[in-house]
Amino acid sequence: MKNDLIDYVSTDTHDMPGREPCMAQCYDALVKEYGEDTARALTNDNAEELFD
Repeated sequence: MKNDLIDYVSTDTHDMPGREPCMAQCYDALVKEYGEDTARALTNDNAEELFD
């Protein structure tokens, strides 16, 4: 994060009943450490740019 090397935060969940994602906890931790704008960019906004 310090060197601006992270563009996305995601999960590799393939089997929902056996491996549920913990993205809400991840998002909350990102907000606490880096703020709402950065958390939203890393978990949502930046990934949407892949499809533009």
